[in-house]
Amino acid sequence: MLNLICRKCLRNTRCELSDPSIIAPIWLTEWMEAHEITQWGAAELRDFFTPRDETGQRFPYALSWAIPMNPQIMASIQNGPNQAYADEYARVNSHIHVGHQ
Repeated sequence: MLNLICRKCLRNTRCELSDPSIIAPIWLTEWMEAHEITQWGAAELRDFFTPRDETGQRFPYALSWAIPMNPQIMASIQNGPNQAYADEYARVNSHIHVGHQ
């Protein structure tokens, strides 16, 4: 059990991670889907000592996501980065940049 944000009521709740109705507000789920980000998660941090932002407030939530690299390209790296890796890295970074706009 973890404290997460219930996307139905937008309040803290204790829920099983396997419950698909829990993760974050519906708008965040929709944003991730619209940007084809399938590996992501949100967490409540109120019980943790986090850095303060510019207003002196601690961070109450965290968001993490990952965009997988092509496993065939990653396996092709033998002696440091190669052109295929550089191209794949640029593709993933481009995807992140587009999602940020």
